[in-house]
Amino acid sequence: MLVDRVATWVSKQIEHMGAPLKIIGYGVGVTYSYVLVECCREEYLGVALTPLEDLAGVRVAPVRRVNSIAEALSLVSSLNPLEKSVGVAAINAVSSYLLWGAGQFRELNADVGIDIVSAAPRVASGKVLIIGHMGPLVRVLKEHGIREIHVVERCAVMRCHSALSDSSLPRLAPEADTLMVTGATLVNDTLDHILSLRKTSSTLVLVGPTAGVHPTPLFAEGVDAVASMRAVKISAVLDVIRRGGGRWAFTEFCEQYVVKAPSTSLTSP
Repeated sequence: MLVDRVATWVSKQIEHMGAPLKIIGYGVGVTYSYVLVECCREEYLGVALTPLEDLAGVRVAPVRRVNSIAEALSLVSSLNPLEKSVGVAAINAVSSYLLWGAGQFRELNADVGIDIVSAAPRVASGKVLIIGHMGPLVRVLKEHGIREIHVVERCAVMRCHSALSDSSLPRLAPEADTLMVTGATLVNDTLDHILSLRKTSSTLVLVGPTAGVHPTPLFAEGVDAVASMRAVKISAVLDVIRRGGGRWAFTEFCEQYVVKAPSTSLTSP
């Protein structure tokens, strides 16, 4: 699946570079999981949403102990939702090293210091489908005159207002001109299905902290843009996660960015 291919891609990158990258910590918080890696005395953090909807009512084993980057990346193939979350966080941690430690971010078509809420009006156009309930995106798009917006949410307790079940995806995705997709779809393996449903002329943007994957393999899979963030004050982000906080609590300790695929043409503000 897509997330397995991305894990293989980042693994081959660090193998080719011969980077002395090692895992120094990982864990599962109430809202986010994390993996912390180190290379040449510099630390790089990756986070991923903890899929609470997949834990309710089932007995889930704790994440197995991992001692290497390879073992952590292999968790993306696990059927255990907690392990998958840690696996995606591992991809994001390695991606953070590649992008900023190895300097690959400079090669990308990126806007730094702009979050997806601010960028949404120039990313989205036409019929918009938001996958994963993201209220601030809906509000800002409506304020900028976009009227045809559908929201689908996989987790029933997260649906509010006019959000629909993701069972409506086969009807909505093929009609959408812009799809703004939560990075959590990497954790629950639904991004593959979403990509298969979209029309070829649409623009698909992967959104959120869990979307902190190196954009290059995502672009090869059909993603058009990535709006995410990297941890600048790592200890502060970890403190928030360990105390049960999430995206809106640790954003102030991060640098946000939007990266566009070379062939992607976004609308004007």
